Amino acid sequence: MGMGAGAIQGDEHIIDSLKNAVPNYAGYTYPFYDKGIPAALLCDGPAGLRIGPIRQGDPKEYWCTAFPIGTLLASSWNNEMVSEVGAAIGNEVLEYGVDVILAPGQNIHRHPLGGRNFEYFSEDPLLSGLMSAAYVNGVQSQGVGACVKHFACNNQETNRLANDAMVDQKTLREIYLKNFQIALRNSQPWMLMTSYNFVNDVHASESEDLLQGILRDEFGFEGLIVSDWGGGYDAVAQLKAGNNMIQDGAPWRLQQVMKALEDGSLSEDEITRNARKVLEMVWKTPAKNGYKYSNDPDLDAHAEVARRAGAEGMVLLKNEGCALPVSATESVALFGLSSYEMIPGGIGSGDVYSKYVASMPDAAKGAGMSIDDSLSDFYQCHWKKLHESGSLRSDRQRPLRPEEPEVPESLLRDAAAKAQIAVVTIGRRSGEWNDCISEEFYLRDSEIKLLEAVRAMFAKVIVVLNTGAVMDVQPLTEKYADAILLAWQGGSETANAVVDILTGKVNPSGRLPMTFPLTCSIEQIPFPVDPGDDINITPWEDQEIENVHYTRYSEGTRVGYRLWNALEEGIAYPFGYGLSYTDFSINDMTVRLRKQTVTVSVEVKNIGAAAGKQVVQLYSRRNEGDVNELRAYAKTRILAPGETETVEMEFPVEDLAIFDEDSCSWVIEGGEYTLSVGSSSVCMSESRVVSVKRHVRNVRSLAAPREHTPRHLVFRG
Repeated sequence: MGMGAGAIQGDEHIIDSLKNAVPNYAGYTYPFYDKGIPAALLCDGPAGLRIGPIRQGDPKEYWCTAFPIGTLLASSWNNEMVSEVGAAIGNEVLEYGVDVILAPGQNIHRHPLGGRNFEYFSEDPLLSGLMSAAYVNGVQSQGVGACVKHFACNNQETNRLANDAMVDQKTLREIYLKNFQIALRNSQPWMLMTSYNFVNDVHASESEDLLQGILRDEFGFEGLIVSDWGGGYDAVAQLKAGNNMIQDGAPWRLQQVMKALEDGSLSEDEITRNARKVLEMVWKTPAKNGYKYSNDPDLDAHAEVARRAGAEGMVLLKNEGCALPVSATESVALFGLSSYEMIPGGIGSGDVYSKYVASMPDAAKGAGMSIDDSLSDFYQCHWKKLHESGSLRSDRQRPLRPEEPEVPESLLRDAAAKAQIAVVTIGRRSGEWNDCISEEFYLRDSEIKLLEAVRAMFAKVIVVLNTGAVMDVQPLTEKYADAILLAWQGGSETANAVVDILTGKVNPSGRLPMTFPLTCSIEQIPFPVDPGDDINITPWEDQEIENVHYTRYSEGTRVGYRLWNALEEGIAYPFGYGLSYTDFSINDMTVRLRKQTVTVSVEVKNIGAAAGKQVVQLYSRRNEGDVNELRAYAKTRILAPGETETVEMEFPVEDLAIFDEDSCSWVIEGGEYTLSVGSSSVCMSESRVVSVKRHVRNVRSLAAPREHTPRHLVFRG
């Protein structure tokens, strides 16, 4: 059984030793030092190693690099870049004496208001799965472990400990399990974490269907399965189902296990099976192999990786009249609270203790630009007042961003007299424990007032979105902005990466990993989350409220662009979309169909005036009118004007299969399929038709969701 900060009484000497070595660790495996079995140390989190920088009695500070959040990494559509980020994170894990990082998170963006969307990659299973595999392979190249999470259907934070995700088998397999299957097909993570929620009336960590039937038998996962911290209510059911390690090792869980061993409801063979998986993982760790860690990773080199990765994934949404790039010698006026305190990432387990977070004024000055110091003084003074007032909310409360202050008209006029370009940064926080609320989806009144004032004074307005989630960008697109840069949250180096793009040092090549809906009301989305107000209902209460106590995935497989692209209207920016400072052509599509794989090649040519990268996306559809579904993608190297690159993409024929619930099988319908290549899910350059033979593969049936309101749950703790 695994241990966390609140482990079994009597282990205080172990806990104290680990706390002194690595503060803020998440958990550890129980050591048996007399038998040569050390404690393997487990730490958060997806955007970098989450450990405390201060150690008792040690004057040195141990900072980590804050890397880009998951949505930004996915926006890069660059597997190699994500692997490089993973390797840098893995090196910090190794050199700080940690054995496994509890990352990456890869659950599907089911709803734009999902609280942990920032940690996850995409609304699409393929992009999510391949990004996860790239991250895992990078981390584990350093000799430490990665832990893919959260399995499965962890798509909302509202009542996450007791929410029951009610999903039909087709949707579950084609959307919410497919991403894990693809990740495991392309990597071998040491660990996989089960989720807090229930899936069709069974807690995810207690589901033999999910853990043995899917993970082990179908997906071939050979690593360690661990519960989320404090997840699950029946330790015996968890172990019997194949959840090998239970964190955080609370005493009542051990009591359950010992009682079950005594009465025979849990066998020694079942304990041995789970213990073997723990030991197999421990045997691979730096702790077991006696690695002498330095406590001194190359943070300067890693900051450079974070900066390049941040710029690689930022998405240029609008660039009317070639408003960008601007000259590095340009004078600019910086508006918005987030220009002066940028948001590096989300709160919770995805947060990182980094030594600094670059600001836009420092980044702009570093690039040679001139900024208005009076504006800077105004905003910094306002931030100081906010911090001193104590009005900023703590981490475990809903992470709202402060309202924008009203900029005095005299200050506006003075700034406009010095510069023709205004950069307005709009920030949104994201975090664990709560889903977002609709007021965070829309622009606030204070932000609109600021934008209107700036629009009236400046010839060119550039909006930077420093957010972890989808926002309503319609007012920006139609009214307030000449250019919109979706900067996401790029860690410590966010501001420097933004300036690299604004000045043209880097040509933006990020593409959206999710759809930005064009909607007058977030409530119009067919599958709303009701975020409530910090709702976490204990699981032994009657379950009555839909989207809180239970959530019906009634939209089926129509998630993300699979929904939006089928509608006649409603898209602001489609899945896969992104602009560049140059233009590309995609031509000469060829298709090779083998027994098990489809290979597509195209010629990509830079037909514009600036060097840049293009993302080529390959989609398929079975019938006329079907939504194109992503099958593969590739990103070119930097192409000079006039330069051409041949891009090749490949995917397994089995990915064309759909799940048939009646026969409980994956079915490739025989006949013709249209393959299309393009620059987004709605912009295709060329298409080809291939003929595929019918194929059927039967699999184990899973429990179906109930048709009635969920029953009263009985607490078994």
